[in-house]
Amino acid sequence: MQGKVVQTIVRGTPVYNLLYSMHAIDEIVGQADYWKQLNKKELKNQLALQAERSRRKVQPNSWQTALYEGTSQDDWFCSEGYKKFVE
Repeated sequence: MQGKVVQTIVRGTPVYNLLYSMHAIDEIVGQADYWKQLNKKELKNQLALQAERSRRKVQPNSWQTALYEGTSQDDWFCSEGYKKFVE
């Protein structure tokens, strides 16, 4: 399934974004087993904490900070979206 997700993300994505897309996929896949243990509210809180406490302090303008901030605010991602990366 990961290959299909990669293909979906890559189509229509400018080349300079491809690297960030691949890193984001690795980040999501690496965390997904832990995230499965959380309900939607807990996951949103965990993502927001990750963005604020560790990512923003070290690299406020990084793709990781943007990833965690954005996903923490996305209801679809927190309820089922991240599962699409590990099915």
